[in-house]
Amino acid sequence: MGMDLADIRGRIDDIDQQLLELFCQRMNLAAAAGAAKWRQGLPFSDQKRENEIAGWAMHQAGQEMAPYARQFFACLIAIAKDYQVQRAGLDRLPSDNSGFVAGKISARSDETQQSTGSSASEH
Repeated sequence: MGMDLADIRGRIDDIDQQLLELFCQRMNLAAAAGAAKWRQGLPFSDQKRENEIAGWAMHQAGQEMAPYARQFFACLIAIAKDYQVQRAGLDRLPSDNSGFVAGKISARSDETQQSTGSSASEH
């Protein structure tokens, strides 16, 4: 006989706690990576890296879970990029790499520049 629903939910709660702790660690590292990209004038998006992560996740998860692992990591990456943008004081992710100049985004709107009132080194 299998576990009852209360036991299953208890185990899921334990896993969720672990996931949340790991998520927070990952987000802190993503923020540090975003700051490094910002200082170096690199784009927040790196499609090659994102594809590598998706491929790795799908391989590790196995055939049945592969599409879900890809979706899970795609969500994590999207959330991390949003956080990187927020930490950089921007209102959105630049649509391409052309706005990156010497660690700053030249295509910022006047409103964004005025509202942040800070340089890249302060983020």
